[in-house]
Amino acid sequence: MNIEKRIQELGDRSIAELLKTPVVERSDAERLASFLSAGPKHQLIGKEDAALAGLTIGDLLYDVSRVDPTVLEGIDFARAQDLADPFKLASYAQDRLQGVANGTDMGNLNQLHGYVAERIAAQHLQSQGHEVEFPEDSNQAGFDLIVNGVRSQVKNLESPEGVYEHLERYPDIPVYVNADLAEEFADYENVIPIPTLIHAQVKEATQDSVDASIEILDFEIPMIALTIATAKNTLALVRGKTDKTGAIHNILMDTAGGIAGGVAGAKAFALAGSVLGPYGIVVGGLVGTAVGANRGRRFASFLKANILCADEEDSVEAALKTLLQKAKCEALIKLEIMKRKFDRMAQILSGNDVNRRAIWEEYKWRTEQETEYVEAKIRRIEFGMSDPRNFDEDGRDILFATQETFELVTQVGIPPANISTEMRKLSQALEILVKKQERYHLR
Repeated sequence: MNIEKRIQELGDRSIAELLKTPVVERSDAERLASFLSAGPKHQLIGKEDAALAGLTIGDLLYDVSRVDPTVLEGIDFARAQDLADPFKLASYAQDRLQGVANGTDMGNLNQLHGYVAERIAAQHLQSQGHEVEFPEDSNQAGFDLIVNGVRSQVKNLESPEGVYEHLERYPDIPVYVNADLAEEFADYENVIPIPTLIHAQVKEATQDSVDASIEILDFEIPMIALTIATAKNTLALVRGKTDKTGAIHNILMDTAGGIAGGVAGAKAFALAGSVLGPYGIVVGGLVGTAVGANRGRRFASFLKANILCADEEDSVEAALKTLLQKAKCEALIKLEIMKRKFDRMAQILSGNDVNRRAIWEEYKWRTEQETEYVEAKIRRIEFGMSDPRNFDEDGRDILFATQETFELVTQVGIPPANISTEMRKLSQALEILVKKQERYHLR
């Protein structure tokens, strides 16, 4: 899928019309046939078409500019075709790509790999609800991105040695790695895999671009397309077009790269946990199992649980309060970053011409929707901060309270590394509680 060609195909439509136009306009049958007939190398494009089927050019432009507002700088938007410019390779990479294509500086190819990996990671994290910023100096030692205010590194490597080296030199800077290394670092709370970042795909796509001497990173779009739908699910929830369970399911499906079929109970919450790091997986599995149990049976054991497991439940409650307090702080930081980006975009898109106003109104409306969503989640967090059991007004069940807290933290979009301490304490408290419950046959 080539954004520039797509915009050219649409002829003389205004920018305001283009923002509402679907990125992909193909029937379901055509998309399926394209995917099934493609070889392994090109099936990613088929997946991309499926993911983009419900998205507009405005959706893509908003997601790209939300990650990096500077992509709109220097574009006058005098013509509708100018709308393709934000998707073109940044000047940082253009110079290096030219040098590599001319054979004058092959050392820049690895720099291009790193650049593309950073962009894919940033887009994925933003689509998960995190706020991502790029440092002003691209050569900062030890970090490539700032995620919810926390300096973070991106590594797209064939082997894990480079990640271990980073951890040794910068133990306090979390690192986001390609999916190939996920198993190697499964137990590291400050190493987070990016499902859409695949080492071989980045290398191959970058080399193909150099060989073809192209000036636009269309291969970035397939690699990030499967995550962009997340933002649309969030907006759908704000507008009341889907319920909480449906939105969370859709978001988690996107995060996992499109898992076939429905999941429930322990598997569903373990999947949610994968968004929150290794301790999230433990917490999600424990809570999912308990929530999947028969409510009547748990109610029959309610009095016994209060007597036999009171101390353990109090420990879980204390851990939930700490996590909720941290979640509120992280959500407020997120709002501050959103406001900073909003103000930056207002400067970039200032002017009275029709096209700039159209883009600004679209961006403003979408940002207001996101802001309302986060503010609503903060109010919900505050509701449970004094007593997490408020989340289960009927049964005041601590495990149901944990489930609700877990969903809230996921919905707000908090990076796993930012809450690893709180999640570790909650995980430990839950494991003790569950063991006690099993000992007395309470679950």
